[in-house]
Amino acid sequence: MDLAAQLAEVDRLRALDFPARPVRTPALDSGPGFHLADLAVGEDFTGEDIGRRAESADDFGAACQALIELLARRWGDPEPLDLAPYLIRSAEGGEVPPPLDALCGYVPEVYGWRVGERWIALGVGQGGASLPFRLVLATADRRAIPGPEPVPDRIREAPRNSEPAPVPTPAAERPPGPYGRPGASGPPAHRDNAPD
Repeated sequence: MDLAAQLAEVDRLRALDFPARPVRTPALDSGPGFHLADLAVGEDFTGEDIGRRAESADDFGAACQALIELLARRWGDPEPLDLAPYLIRSAEGGEVPPPLDALCGYVPEVYGWRVGERWIALGVGQGGASLPFRLVLATADRRAIPGPEPVPDRIREAPRNSEPAPVPTPAAERPPGPYGRPGASGPPAHRDNAPD
């Protein structure tokens, strides 16, 4: 799947309603509150494929990064989410919300955005040393995913090159003005003119 097709799939799954019951197809794993899809799948490896495995890991990492950069232009920088704590919680019998319950078994980290009511995330995973690398797309109800509240769209759409208003410098910290005193903008008051 090329980059344009991957972007189209992100948009499709972002808009696709969540099913009431789990549904699994070769292309999509869905359930109440989530969708999980492979945007790209590599090939299986044998024990002698160490060089090929490293090359494939680099290729999938670069593909994920390219897609992250395109989506960051739309939605800002993603929030990284380490999935190791969810894997540990799952192994200890704890509850993990979908799709994190499935992702944490083979994807170490995802990069996500909170857009409207949805959480959209990308990551690269591999289920085992001989299994293929996968570029994974997850969408979920944002309320099910731990993290900060989304930034309102009106704030997110502010121009990126806008600069904050300058903070006034206290007079004592300003360099001497033309009249030799810090922050002075006029000549010193003469004692003769000073009020009694």
